[in-house]
Parts: sequence; structure tokens; C-alpha cells
Amino acid sequence: MDPENQVQEQQPVEVDESTQEAEVQAAESQLREDMERLQAESEGLRDQLLRTMADFQNFRKRQIEQRQAEQDRLVEGIARELLPILDNFERTVRSIDAGATLDSIREGILSVERQFRNVLANKGVERIESVGKPFDPEIHEALAVEVTAEAEPDTVVIEIEPGYTLNGRTIRPSKVKVAQAP
Repeated sequence: MDPENQVQEQQPVEVDESTQEAEVQAAESQLREDMERLQAESEGLRDQLLRTMADFQNFRKRQIEQRQAEQDRLVEGIARELLPILDNFERTVRSIDAGATLDSIREGILSVERQFRNVLANKGVERIESVGKPFDPEIHEALAVEVTAEAEPDTVVIEIEPGYTLNGRTIRPSKVKVAQAP
């Protein structure tokens, strides 16, 4: 064999143990630092999550309290408007007990009714006009039919119980009797 062409055997490279140990220690140190950093980050995120959850619970409590307070104010406002009507109704009852005439009793009752209707109207409550109008299932509830030639079919002929709307939305349909052709 030609000494020049001869492949030289590779000699194992001796690794300095101290260099290797230093690299391992550096890697361990870096891992510890990364772990401590991630742990601190994790604790920070956990604290932030707990604070956010507490803030949300407090927000929900405040919303419930605010809704209740608003509802109480609404009920109080309506009660304040209804109390004078109740007072007048009680005066009417006392006048009956005192022997008032039928005409004065009737006038007292009509006055209470007017007051009550005014309070409802001021709140946006309106009576549905039904008699003579075409039956509309959105605002009428048919309780019966009446066979008659005196009214157009599917026309309300009798209002059994009035219906009401609140700002245009039906809150109670009128209970009616509807015409049917003979």
C-alpha cells in the first residue's frame, strides 16, 4: 500500500472532562433559570386570572344590585301614582258606608276609573279597540263564534274582556266573539 493513499485511522479525540462538566453545569443552570422564569410567569398569570375572576364576580354582583335598585325605583314610581287612586277608592267606600246617594257613588267610581286609566295611559298602556274590527290573532283571542249575517265574517262582534298594549306591544289580547257567516 501506498503510504500516501493510505487512509489514516482516525484517532479518538480526547474530550476534556472539565469542559464537558462545565457545559453540563451551564445547561443545568440555564434550565433552572428557564424553569424559575416560567414558574414566576405561571404564578403571575394565575394571580391575574384570580383577580380577573374576582373582578367579574364583583361586576356581576353590582349588575344584579343595580337591576334590583332600578326595579325598586320603577315599582316605587308606579306605586306613588296608584296610591292617590287607592285613596279615592277608599273615600268612595267610606261614602257608601255613610249613606251617599247612588249618583254620588257612581260619580266617585267613575272618577277613580278615570284616574286609573290616566295613570295607565301615561305609562304607555292603551286599550285595544276590538268591536267592529277584523279579527287579528296578534291582538285578539277568539273565545267563541257567532253565526250572523249582520257582520262581516271574521269581524269582532263582542268584546268579552278588553285587551291592552304597552307602547304598541300587546300585553294582553282582547277576548272576543267573532262573526261567522250563516
